[in-house]
Amino acid sequence: MNHQPFNSWLYEDTRLSAVQAEELKQHMQICPDCMKQYEAWLSVKHMLRTAEVVQPRPAFANRWQASLEARRTRQQRRQVRITILGLAGAVLLILLGLIIYFSITSSFADLFASVIGTSTQVAVGLVQIGEFFQSLLRFLPPALTTAIWLIGASWIFLLCFAWVFSVWRISHKGVPSHEELH
Repeated sequence: MNHQPFNSWLYEDTRLSAVQAEELKQHMQICPDCMKQYEAWLSVKHMLRTAEVVQPRPAFANRWQASLEARRTRQQRRQVRITILGLAGAVLLILLGLIIYFSITSSFADLFASVIGTSTQVAVGLVQIGEFFQSLLRFLPPALTTAIWLIGASWIFLLCFAWVFSVWRISHKGVPSHEELH
């Protein structure tokens, strides 16, 4: 016998429409399984309504709050460890894949020559950037050069101050929790 949707209707807290209630009533008259489930559900609902409310032990809320903070701290540390280990594992996996790929596709001498060539290109590029800024500063008027240095130094000072203030704030007040942000 098909017990759907009657089986679901037995456990719903919403009121059934008149048609649904009539269909459920007719089904329960011919289905002893659904009738037993309905009676058992009524018994459970009655037990839940009439059950005695048990009071928690004294200072339960304080102990629970204290353990909640410790659990949150452990959870945050665990998440940080998992994230760091996941990232480190991904980096190692990528490096291992690259090593295997390059060892299959080229010789050690080719790899060594490529590393030396790339390192040389990076060094030459950095030297060229430095020379560009030196030539730019030589052709600018001294007042403009001084202004650029002052603006750059001011930005560096401002960023350092913001960093020191952030570290001070976190060390004295702590990081706001998720609940405090919302």
